[in-house]
Amino acid sequence: MAAASRAGVECLRLTERTHLTGLLEILLAAIAGLVGGFVSTLASNGSAVTLPMLELFGLPEHTVNGTNRLSVVALGLMGTILLVLLRDGETLV
Repeated sequence: MAAASRAGVECLRLTERTHLTGLLEILLAAIAGLVGGFVSTLASNGSAVTLPMLELFGLPEHTVNGTNRLSVVALGLMGTILLVLLRDGETLV
């Protein structure tokens, strides 16, 4: 099963490096980051967007998972800080 899904990802990866491909990767990464962040704030499932996109760029699975964990920890940390600030009666503006 894993070999079949890996073969599906391999055919979609951006393998040929050109200037246009570099710009396309930057654009796709920015869009995936924005959509992943938006989904994370609403449903805490931004990993469903960011993990496949990072694998599509050709990163190894362990690197993709580690990179995604950094964003999950940052999101949790900021949520905790915001909760503490709001509980203490401070305003956001």
